[in-house]
Amino acid sequence: MGNANSSVSKWDNLFGALTKPEDLRHYVVTNSLRQPGEKQSMLDVQVELLVNTLQVDMGLLKISEVAESFDTATFCLGQLVSHEPKLISELPFARTVVAGLSSALSKGWGVHHGVAKFAANALTILCICEEAELSVRELAIDELVKGLAEWLKSEDDPEELDEVCGCNCGCAALSATCWLERLLAKPDGLLSRKVCEHPSLFYLSHNLLRVVSRRDGNPFSLTRLLCLPPLLPLLLDPRHAQLASDALAFVVFGIEQFENPMFTEDGVQVTLALLRQAGGAQAVLEHEASIQILESLATASRYLPSAVAALEIIAASVPGRVCLQSLGAGLSAEAVRGICYLHTHTHTHTHIYTCVYIYIYIYMCVCVYIYIYIYIYIYIYIYIYIYIYIYIYLFICMYSYMYVYI
Repeated sequence: MGNANSSVSKWDNLFGALTKPEDLRHYVVTNSLRQPGEKQSMLDVQVELLVNTLQVDMGLLKISEVAESFDTATFCLGQLVSHEPKLISELPFARTVVAGLSSALSKGWGVHHGVAKFAANALTILCICEEAELSVRELAIDELVKGLAEWLKSEDDPEELDEVCGCNCGCAALSATCWLERLLAKPDGLLSRKVCEHPSLFYLSHNLLRVVSRRDGNPFSLTRLLCLPPLLPLLLDPRHAQLASDALAFVVFGIEQFENPMFTEDGVQVTLALLRQAGGAQAVLEHEASIQILESLATASRYLPSAVAALEIIAASVPGRVCLQSLGAGLSAEAVRGICYLHTHTHTHTHIYTCVYIYIYIYMCVCVYIYIYIYIYIYIYIYIYIYIYIYIYLFICMYSYMYVYI
């Protein structure tokens, strides 16, 4: 009886620490130590039981008691990882915790949307924690990418749901785009490499593009994925040409239609990253939306240095200059010649910026010139009128003088 009460007390202590994050670290450090004569620490035992609860058969989750236990276990492991990712990753049972959260990620939507999102949030935090133990972090990235790839397959219609961990998406596919955006917001080298090496990468990419373009998923998830340095050389492979073409077309569409400066910046970064790859400029110029790409870059160059850099790369090649000349021929041959002349004689961003500015506002300049000409014409007319008036006045004065004195 005493052992049972002690065990209940230990669980109460765990739940109490989980609801008070400021006490959680002390609890983890204290209870992860093995007592003399024991094979496992108290926290080892608790984590093992929690993970076993999460590895239950999907069919049993229809039983309310089992579903409630599943929810509780997800909460416990999720809180541990969310508040102490580095510390948890260094403990012997870290990989077991990741396995449990992976199970919650894949089965959570069958219990409640909050369960799945809570598991995704915990794994995302561990994945982006650069101080976390290397092998544990790599395992978390693999499991999260695999789980989100499965979420993107879902064809469930979205529902009105409460917000959990900052995500109020109403179905698994849309929610996956939110977590991918967070995961790839500021990826380091390890995260970029692991995502691009994942077996589900292109499967995930195809489904992500479908969800973003046809189901109004989070578009930043796609731009963040496309900006990963290891991914771009893979997309330039002829085997993935259609995926790359469709993704770039959507990015250009978003720049033109979303009127969102943040998305425009992301979209320009995607284009710039592609242009910097071997064969990237050719791929952009040969794209069916190449005209829209150039126009979008020209517009964005008014306030984004990255767009200026992209135009400079395009103008650095003969085909690029030809494309700019063809595009600008109908607007102003002089403006286009100015762009080519300045690029030939200098490579500074200032001159390229000036060229693009002239290119974009050529019609406005024409209007201004017309107004200036009208103003000068009126000014000259008034000047001549005054001159004639003064001449007549002087003539009359001279005539009057001659008449009086002569």
